[in-house]
Amino acid sequence: MDVDIAQWIDIGLIVVGGVMLSVTVTIVTARRRWRSALSCVPMRSDRIDLVHLAVVVLLFMSVMMGMNHLGRMLEPPGNLSQDQWMGTESVQGFWPILAGTAAKVITAVLLCVGVAVTMAGGLSRFGLRPQRLRRDLVWAGLGYLMIWPVCAGIAYLIVWCTGRPAIHGVLNLLRYEGLPVWGTVALWISGVLVSPVAEELFFRGLLQTVIRSYVDRPWLAIGLAAIAFGLVHHFQPQYVVPLTVLGLALGYVYEHTGSLVAPILIHVLFNVRTIAIDLLQRSG
Repeated sequence: MDVDIAQWIDIGLIVVGGVMLSVTVTIVTARRRWRSALSCVPMRSDRIDLVHLAVVVLLFMSVMMGMNHLGRMLEPPGNLSQDQWMGTESVQGFWPILAGTAAKVITAVLLCVGVAVTMAGGLSRFGLRPQRLRRDLVWAGLGYLMIWPVCAGIAYLIVWCTGRPAIHGVLNLLRYEGLPVWGTVALWISGVLVSPVAEELFFRGLLQTVIRSYVDRPWLAIGLAAIAFGLVHHFQPQYVVPLTVLGLALGYVYEHTGSLVAPILIHVLFNVRTIAIDLLQRSG
């Protein structure tokens, strides 16, 4: 049976990650440290609350509404049809993805400004600490390798039972041969950079921190933020559970390290693998 390069990469990731995860779980269990893994995690702030969360959500929705209205006024560029430009009920269009990207960038920037002004300790306390990049890179690499087999296994099982979900809008547009080069670049930037950064700033940095300011239970905050992260991807229902599991891992890394950079990098690797594997499968 022929196995293409994309399948070999996935098999390699699953085997290596599975071995690393098994060894790690064995060591942690043997040392009986799993119950106290987050017992000494300090509170980040009592100055970010539900008001900040509501403002960020409303800001994002307002920018999205304005961008979508603008998109309906513009003519589709290049060889894009109106359906490809604005999308349909079942297929996401190019402009809504661009609009979402723009909204995420604007919201993320203003969120960082708000944190720098209102949060005790500023962006460093929030978890944006570039001076610890080397440690964050190690956490990201090891964390991704260990969480990917779990997410992949759950996803494969659900897909096997229920069937494949609709293809993600970004992947669908990347398959379109008439897409201009700048469109391809924009989609890659949106998928592997903007979305991971903005989503981690919101779900881990803001939402998880807000929940922790009301309940002094790190695992509860991690769990609720992870569920919200999974549900926001409801357009691919088969992937809600594995993405919730990914959210649990990202939330744990954030609480354990106090850094947002590490979960952002794990999220980047997760998205890079998704888009790269799809590209390899199409070119193979």
